[in-house]
Amino acid sequence: MLISGAITAVLYLPYTRFFLSRFGVIESGQNWAPYPTLESFYNVLWSFSNEPVVVVLILTAFVAAIVSFFIRKQPASLPSIFLTIAFLLPFVMAFLISLKMPMFTARYLVFISIPFYLLIGVVSVKMGKTTKVHGVIALLFCFLMIITTNLTSGNKCRDDEIAETALQLKGEDGIVVISPWWYFRTFAYHTDKEGFRDYENTVQHLNSARTYPANDLFPELSEAVQTSDRIIYIDTWSSFEPNRMLQREIGKSHQLSKEIVEYEPYRILVFTRQ
Repeated sequence: MLISGAITAVLYLPYTRFFLSRFGVIESGQNWAPYPTLESFYNVLWSFSNEPVVVVLILTAFVAAIVSFFIRKQPASLPSIFLTIAFLLPFVMAFLISLKMPMFTARYLVFISIPFYLLIGVVSVKMGKTTKVHGVIALLFCFLMIITTNLTSGNKCRDDEIAETALQLKGEDGIVVISPWWYFRTFAYHTDKEGFRDYENTVQHLNSARTYPANDLFPELSEAVQTSDRIIYIDTWSSFEPNRMLQREIGKSHQLSKEIVEYEPYRILVFTRQ
């Protein structure tokens, strides 16, 4: 057991660097993730399970297995204990950390999906008395996961069209605001290949073209807003931006004149000076 745990820890080491780098992003104020609530536990498991009906069935199976464990008073196996700790410990710790530095989203917690899926197998064994029943339950969960998988869920956004439309609306005297900020590399890829390749200075390239990735009204953007008659606001899921404060700040000096929603889930908002 110790050997398998050590191997698992080693395999996770490459991911550790990425995970820790998120703290730097959060501290810089460029984080897009919302502060978690108790509902966030369910939302993360929903992401791991594809559809609400699947996660509800899985959670029901977990509860049934726990009840069965206490009724039968069977000793817990070492693999079950290991998987439970490997899943619950980082899950709860990430939630507590996110109360201070929000990062409680499925993309940052993907490393706990492995023990989560393996626990489904453990639960399948706990729910039946015969090998045949175990197999049927396990196959049922596998079947549900397969039929609810959407391999194109991340390809809905027409990024090239968003970039082209934004630049056309911007014209010579306008500015483009991208919020939350993290969409800027995708935008740069479709508008400035050279700036995109200059990875460390991509934001500077965009700023020189009067395009500003932002979560708040920092001084340079504030000056650009005050001197521009037209602002093209690319809304990349600003529901993650607390209270949409940046839109409110822009709305103090500019009026929303047009809203383009055909690029769901993103929007393009056109603000003109009042």
